[in-house]
Amino acid sequence: MASPPVSTSTAALLSSPVSAPDAATQADFRLDAVDRSLLAPPCFFWESPDGECISLIGAAARRELTGPEPWTEARAWLRAAAESTKFPGQVPDHEPIAFGGFSFDGGPAAAWGLPAGVALIPALQWHRDTEGRASLTSWGPVEPGAGVRAAERGALTERVEADCLVGEWSRGDWSRAVGWTLDRIQARGVEKVVLARSRVARTPRDWDVVRVFTALRDAYPTCFRYLFWDDSGGIFLGASPERLVSLRDGRVRADAVAGTARLGDPDGGDAARALLDDPKERREHEVVAREILAALGAVCPDAAAPREPELLRLRRLAHLRTPVTATAGAGIHVLDLVSRLHPTPAVAGTPREEALKLIRVIEPRGRGWYAGPIGWMTPAGEGDFAVGIRSAFVRGDRALLYAGAGIVAGSQPEREWDECEAKLGSIEDVLFRG
Repeated sequence: MASPPVSTSTAALLSSPVSAPDAATQADFRLDAVDRSLLAPPCFFWESPDGECISLIGAAARRELTGPEPWTEARAWLRAAAESTKFPGQVPDHEPIAFGGFSFDGGPAAAWGLPAGVALIPALQWHRDTEGRASLTSWGPVEPGAGVRAAERGALTERVEADCLVGEWSRGDWSRAVGWTLDRIQARGVEKVVLARSRVARTPRDWDVVRVFTALRDAYPTCFRYLFWDDSGGIFLGASPERLVSLRDGRVRADAVAGTARLGDPDGGDAARALLDDPKERREHEVVAREILAALGAVCPDAAAPREPELLRLRRLAHLRTPVTATAGAGIHVLDLVSRLHPTPAVAGTPREEALKLIRVIEPRGRGWYAGPIGWMTPAGEGDFAVGIRSAFVRGDRALLYAGAGIVAGSQPEREWDECEAKLGSIEDVLFRG
């Protein structure tokens, strides 16, 4: 995705803090519809299952997060940066929607150009809510992306090539890793560990990420679709079935998503229904639902969830999902909830610290942003974050895909391998065929 110059019409569009004409506010600024003259990294595009769409283009303010407490750092920075980017005569109570993206365990996806975390206030913000009402806001000029210098681009290319050579698990390696994890579970050192596999996909030419994102929308309308294009040129995109947490008007929502069945046909009725009766899958799911409810309950005493999970059907896959709801107390920021929940047992395991120690020892490559929180937030504390799964890092003609499987008592290495294959295939099919 090259960085085209900003057009004269764009400059006119951004001449006021909030665009008043209906033609401007009702225009479609989703990635595949936005005027290409506006595309300058960094950009973030977000589409939720309930119809909300957010496009954040350029950066009025940007912060790379590298400290041990990225949530605290991001929250403090966002408040200060929002104060410094206010326009004279700004609409009362109108505040920026900021992007937040974080790695799984505090480490960068360095080979792909992504730091450990990013928070940014956009230059251009477009928001369409669930009722179809749209607003367009300018927080600063959209400048053409400077991109990376030739020397930096060459260094990044070399790092990507080196990362693509990292050994991927063979079936034998996987079986040994799962067996070793089951031994730890049997010894009661840990209850659940999520192990992730990765795969590199490559095309003869650079990936068309606009086409890929549109295909994700068509294939996974019930998922959170996201794309972050960093000014280093690295892109992280995906379609996640799992909301980490949202905070809107004092109401908290989170999803416990764990337990998977492969669907052999478009309906997949028998396989999906069998998932509800599978002891291993139910056990895996119950661990996740229990821990999410406990984490939220520590700060939201009315946190509640249904006793029985529901089925979430996707293309070729079905999952067990339990929605969790709560009421946030005064002063709680969505990032406070992110810090309590991430990483959930759905992507790490439980007890959390023990599971993370095993992941760092066992997995052959770092996860980067895979399974990390990605979404949006406001200085006042509202926001919505998904878990960055069913995702890919993209740079040029390379894409790095990840998928994980939860290992609990009763897990079988072959079955968990096949589950990862199905998840990898769900994003790989979109990359290659749409």
